[in-house]
Amino acid sequence: MKSKSDTRYLLFAPELVFLPYPERFKEGIEILVDTNTGLIAKIFSSSKRNSELDASGIDYKDIATITGGALLPGLTDAHMHPLFYSMLGALEPISLIGLNKDQVIETFKKAANKAETNSAMLFLDLDSSSVSGVDASLLDSIFAERNVCVYDASFHSGIVTSSVLKRMRTMTKDRSIPGYLKDDGSFAEAYGFEVLSILIGENQDMLKKTIEKSLWHSFSIGTTTLHDLLALDIDSFKTILEVRKNWREIYNFDFPITRFYLRHKVASELIEVWKDWQEQGLVEQIDWWRTLGLKLFADGSFGSRTAHLSNNYSDCPTCGLIFDTDEDIEDAIFFAEDTLESHSIALHAIGDRGIERILTMIRNRAEEPYQSIREIIFRIEHFELPAQEMIALAKKHNVHVVPQPNFLLDLKYKDRLDNRVDRICPLSDISDAEVPMLFGTDGMPESMLYAIYIATHARESSQRLALEQALHYSSESAAKFEGDRKGTIEVGQKADLILADASLIDDLKPGEPDIPLESNQVQSKVEQLHSKIQIVFKTGVKVFERKA
Repeated sequence: MKSKSDTRYLLFAPELVFLPYPERFKEGIEILVDTNTGLIAKIFSSSKRNSELDASGIDYKDIATITGGALLPGLTDAHMHPLFYSMLGALEPISLIGLNKDQVIETFKKAANKAETNSAMLFLDLDSSSVSGVDASLLDSIFAERNVCVYDASFHSGIVTSSVLKRMRTMTKDRSIPGYLKDDGSFAEAYGFEVLSILIGENQDMLKKTIEKSLWHSFSIGTTTLHDLLALDIDSFKTILEVRKNWREIYNFDFPITRFYLRHKVASELIEVWKDWQEQGLVEQIDWWRTLGLKLFADGSFGSRTAHLSNNYSDCPTCGLIFDTDEDIEDAIFFAEDTLESHSIALHAIGDRGIERILTMIRNRAEEPYQSIREIIFRIEHFELPAQEMIALAKKHNVHVVPQPNFLLDLKYKDRLDNRVDRICPLSDISDAEVPMLFGTDGMPESMLYAIYIATHARESSQRLALEQALHYSSESAAKFEGDRKGTIEVGQKADLILADASLIDDLKPGEPDIPLESNQVQSKVEQLHSKIQIVFKTGVKVFERKA
C-alpha cells in the first residue's frame, strides 16, 4: 500500500504546478522532495536544474525523477465522517440511491432472502423527496424481528423496524434527545446516533479494518488530510484511536485524520478515561489543543426538514427545529475553555435562522467585558442559506465557515425551499467578503475533486469560484487553520502532493453550469475526475499509484 522511495530525493518535473499565491499555475518549475524528512527541499526553474543540484552537493544517483502531469498540493476534506461512514461500511449497507418505491421494496425483499437470520441490516440513500410510505409496518412485513434501519440521503432521518424502535424507546426513556422518534418507526437527528450504536453492536474488529480501508481509499482520490466531524460514542472513538496508534507504529508518515470533533457527552466521558488511555498510548496531552474539539448542533438538515429557517418550508408548516439549545451551547463553550483546553468548536448550522442564532451568540460573547485567556476558534459547518449580513458578521468575528460545494446538488430541495435554494451555498459571496473558509464534502459525494469541480461550475454567480480559489479552500486554507506545514507547494512544507494528468486542470476550470440531479451523472463525473490522479504522496511517501 505504501512505497518508500529507493532514492533519497524525488525530483518532480511536471508540465504544470500549483504554487502559493500570487504565482499559482506555472510551467517550467521543478520540485525536489527529501524523502528522509518528507519535506519539500527546493523549488527552481527547469533551466537551473543542474546548477541548483550541483550547488546542493546532491549526488545525482540519489535522485528519482518523475516527469509530466500537473502537480497539486494534497487536498483536505475539512468536513468528513470517516468514523461514522466506517461504521456504516462495517454493516455492509445496501444502497437505495435513485430507486422508486417499487424498486425499494423489491430491494428490501431480495436482501431479506439473502441475509443471515437475525442479522442487522442497513439501507442508505432513500430519496425522501420522491419515495413515501416506508414505515415500520412495511419493514416488519418484510424483515420481521430483525434489526433494520433505512437512512435517507441526508443521514439526518430514517426509518427502523419495530424491534429497533422498541430498543430505542428503552435506551432513551430517561433522556431528552433532539429530534424525534415516532411510533411509525421514523426518526430524525440524534436518534440516528442511537440506531447505529444498536446495529454495530460488538463488531469493533471489523470496524477497525473498515476505518483503515477508508483512509487508504481517501489517498486514492487525492485527499491526504481529513477532519472527523463526529464520534458517536466513546467506544467507537477508542476504536479509531487504536487505529491511529497502530498506524503510527507501522507507517512512516502522518495519520491522515488531524481533527476529531466530539459531542459534549463523549468529551465528558473521555475525561474519565483519559489517564488510562494515556497509559495505553492512545492519547497524549497535546491532543487537547491540536486534535480535539467539540461538535455542536444548531439545527438539522433540509433532507429531514429540520434545518432551522426564518420562514416555513414551502411544502410543510414548519421552520425546522433547534437541536442544541442556547444553554447547551454556552455550557459546551465553557466546558471547552475550562476543562478541555480545546481551541476549536464546530457548530453545525444549515438554515438561516440556525446560522443567525450561532452568530448572535458569538457576537454577544465577543462583546462581553471579560474574555477567557484561551481563544476559541469557531467553525460553522455547512453555512447554507446565509444572508449577506450573516456573512459580514462571520468576517467581523473571524468565524471560519466550512461549506460543502457538493451541497449545491441540493437543488432537488426546491420542493421545500422554493427560490431560497439559490442561496444554498453562496461560495463566491463568502470568498469576496474574505471570510476564512475551508471546504469539505460530508461524503455527499466523498470527493474533494468533485467539490472543486462543482464550485467552478455552479449555476449562480454568487456560488461560482475560480479554480485557483477552489483549490486554495481545498488545501492551503485548511492547513493554515491547522497551523501545519502543508497545503502548499513551497520549500519547508510537508510533501503531501498529487500528481495528476495535466488534462485534470482543464476539467476543473470554470465552465458551463453543471449541477446534475441524477445520481448516476454525479458518480460518472466523480469517477472521471478520480481517474486523472496518477500518484499521491503523503509526506514524501507514495501512498497511491494508479495501475496502468
